[in-house]
Amino acid sequence: MVCHLLLQKTPRNIRSFVQISQFCRICDQLSQFHCVLITTGLLYRSKDPFLWNTLIHAYTLQQCSKTPFILFTQMLKNQIHPDKFTFPSLIKASSTSKPIGRTIHGLIIKNGLPSDDFIHSCLIQFYGIFAETDDARQVFVEISEPDKVSHNAMLDAYCKNGKMASARQLFVEMPWRDVVSWTIMVNGCAKNGHCREAFDFFKSMVEMGLSPHEATLVSVISACGSLGAANEGKSAHGYVIRRSIMITPFLGTSLIDMYGKCGLLNSAIIVFGSMQVKQLCTWNAMISTFAAHDCGNEAMSTYNDMLKAGLEPNGITFLGVLTACARAGCVELGIKYFDSMHKEFNISPWTEHYSCMVNLLGAAGLLQEASEFIRRMPVAAEGSVWGALLGACRLHGELGLAKSAGQRLLGLEPERSGAYVVLSNIYSGCGRWQEGVKLREVMADKGVKKLAGCSWGCSAQLLLGSQSMHMVQISHNAGGIAEMAGMSREIRHRTDALDAAGNTTAAIGKVPDTIRSA
Repeated sequence: MVCHLLLQKTPRNIRSFVQISQFCRICDQLSQFHCVLITTGLLYRSKDPFLWNTLIHAYTLQQCSKTPFILFTQMLKNQIHPDKFTFPSLIKASSTSKPIGRTIHGLIIKNGLPSDDFIHSCLIQFYGIFAETDDARQVFVEISEPDKVSHNAMLDAYCKNGKMASARQLFVEMPWRDVVSWTIMVNGCAKNGHCREAFDFFKSMVEMGLSPHEATLVSVISACGSLGAANEGKSAHGYVIRRSIMITPFLGTSLIDMYGKCGLLNSAIIVFGSMQVKQLCTWNAMISTFAAHDCGNEAMSTYNDMLKAGLEPNGITFLGVLTACARAGCVELGIKYFDSMHKEFNISPWTEHYSCMVNLLGAAGLLQEASEFIRRMPVAAEGSVWGALLGACRLHGELGLAKSAGQRLLGLEPERSGAYVVLSNIYSGCGRWQEGVKLREVMADKGVKKLAGCSWGCSAQLLLGSQSMHMVQISHNAGGIAEMAGMSREIRHRTDALDAAGNTTAAIGKVPDTIRSA
């Protein structure tokens, strides 16, 4: 209806229709406007690609996967030649299909537009999404004089795909570095486990007089949390306070998570209480922080406050809540929350939720119930689930069930040391020394190495050969250091946006042997 009213009062020329198109995109009436353009014949009468480009761009922004390419095909069929403004949107629309993107790249070359810097930058971003850094580099080197956008696109492609040595070299060679460049390096270091370096980049950036973006602050604060570096985290927070930077939901979430990981629960509570706007990720971070600090009642109270505030929980919320129940020994309440996931909120449990439930039951000594829970799972139990049961068996000295759980875990993850070590310790604890020694010998024969331990005061990064794992440092009241030896691909996929804000997404159990050693 709005489109028709605008059409009646607007001159019938392309520029006016573009303005209406932009308005309709905002008002979610783009399809209606598109139909009007077809019925009036304006779309096909003009040979100017401007209107076609606008429609392609608008549909791409609405994340319509097929329509931009249908429009492009119709555009070619009507002998309307694409220009340099046509292809950037098509490249962006190709972000879910590498073959289509490569086809678009070929058409760009065929149409004689390979020298446009903006198109180059879009192609670099496209290849970066699919981890094709060599192709991205090839596009980059073909630019005679790459600008800031092209440099930053290449830098981002390296960082997103873990090519930090190449990223550092490019960063040093860049003729100019803006806030975006520094932010990419800070975020890249943080995401790839170089947390100390992330803070160093941030510090250098500030010393040079540059003002970091919110994304920069979120990344460096998250890096400080991963390191358990309280002083550096406080320094970053102090910068926020001195510059009177508004605590947004994402920034506040990263501060809560950082203070929680550094064992500073009161500081996390203060940040949470001072925030005027709290999004779901903020509540999740506070619930998970309470859970990690053995404050089960506070975690569950925060969950209830979140519901009263009108927010619906997601899978990450329930990871924190179920962890809180496990640490507080609230079995019945934990079962109630788990059941409510699907019944009340239509959330299908992840592997991590099942692991939390096994940990909940196992920590309470309900080993048979935990075993039956695994048997009734609608999906095959993964290593983390069997690891939780194995840890509970060690806690309660249950050898028979431990053997079964250990065999299952070894079958799923023969290269990980956790099952060997825990099962060997269980044998030794029951006086069956020879069986424990034999298992250690099997572990050695297969070349499986046990991770070295780490004292309370050490850095929050363990190194073993070329591999590394991160640890979450908890206050002494939370039982020391709880290890998180990596999260599954699924949890990483589901929590990518929250991870950018430093959100706590993994459940931390009381039983050390539930941890899956790398």
